Amino acid sequence: MKKTDFIQSYNQPNISRRNFVRTSAGISLAVASGSFLTISDISKKQALEEKLISILNHNSSIAIGQEILKTPKYRLQYTNLLPSIMNSLKLSTHSLASISKKELSIRLKEQTTSDFDRGEIINITGWAIGHTEAQLCLLAAHRNTLT
Repeated sequence: MKKTDFIQSYNQPNISRRNFVRTSAGISLAVASGSFLTISDISKKQALEEKLISILNHNSSIAIGQEILKTPKYRLQYTNLLPSIMNSLKLSTHSLASISKKELSIRLKEQTTSDFDRGEIINITGWAIGHTEAQLCLLAAHRNTLT
């Protein structure tokens, strides 16, 4: 039997195993980086939510948030809580990330006073709280269900 040599045609690309692995890895990284951005955005949102609820008493805020959910007359829902709270406290994503806990507490106190002045009061299980604080409690209850 005669040994035949492999002759490559000039119009076909030369894809070696090394080039195939390199190309596959590049494509995989490109696809994964798109997913990484999504994960990063979720992590950033969670960090902002944690910072907001850190100024509340953990157990009380969760209990109040759960009671608010049981009371349909307030019509508070989980959807769009973060943007709504940030808007009430006059915070951007950047300013919330950089604000101190003390300054955040001051803003909440000022907003609670404003909520009471406008009559935006939630009465729940013996507590009279402002609308923004109620939203924060609802956020705390929601975060508690995720953990």
